[in-house]
Amino acid sequence: MQVRRDSVRSGDGTRIDWWQTGEADKPAILIINGAGGSESLWSELREELGDAFRFVSWDLRGLYRSAPPERDEALSLYHHAEDAIMVMDAADVERAFILTWSTGVEIASELYAWNADRCAGICAVNPTTAAIVLRQLGDADDSPLAWFADRVPFKKRRVLQAAPLLRPGENAVNLLRKLGILSPAIDHARVIELWEDLEKLNIDVVVRTLRTFAGESGRARPNFDLPMLSVRGKRDMFAGELGGMDLYDRCSDREALEIPLAGHLIPAEFSEYLSLKLESFFVHRLPDLW
Repeated sequence: MQVRRDSVRSGDGTRIDWWQTGEADKPAILIINGAGGSESLWSELREELGDAFRFVSWDLRGLYRSAPPERDEALSLYHHAEDAIMVMDAADVERAFILTWSTGVEIASELYAWNADRCAGICAVNPTTAAIVLRQLGDADDSPLAWFADRVPFKKRRVLQAAPLLRPGENAVNLLRKLGILSPAIDHARVIELWEDLEKLNIDVVVRTLRTFAGESGRARPNFDLPMLSVRGKRDMFAGELGGMDLYDRCSDREALEIPLAGHLIPAEFSEYLSLKLESFFVHRLPDLW
């Protein structure tokens, strides 16, 4: 399915690159990636649901094709939610079903807080928080990765910046599976395809974005009064006991699914399973959208 790209200027002047697939008269699904998520993460799902839906999304500010803002304050959740509205307006989408991945659930929560009327419902895939991701990646001083990084002749930031350049072999993929980043269900070729996206990623902006998000945790949020589906991987190292559950706890019409073998990349690992679950969710919870 052809991906059509364009760009738009957000409220602070930052250039945001956005993309869409599908026909304009189809119901819209707005994909909100977490920090580091790419368009190709959703390629299988788009093929499976593309006949019935239109997909719209964008590269988060400072990542992939989108320009970075001039100041770190503009990496806030509010600015990312504003980007979502600007993209929806550019795509002529008045209301959309929100499909998030990873820390994208935090952007979705901010979007709903300011523009609830633009949201038809939400599916949070691998929901987590920036604070949990930073802790698991070793940003905290007491984390296992920080302990290791302090004992090798590299600074943590250098390790993070060099990591995308190391193309994973079979042993590295197996390690990522054991850590819960990848599922046993995903093959090596697909891992390499996703890794090629990672090679284009500005790790510094990712870390700054996550730190900005984490600094905004704890703010009061409105209850979420739309149907919500949460899809989590049991092997996901970023899930945590409370990962992404704040929005879920504030939702009265909610449904949760846990995939036993899934890691943190469910859209690529179990796309067919996810698409079937979404179809069922639309039929039973959002028949007007379906």
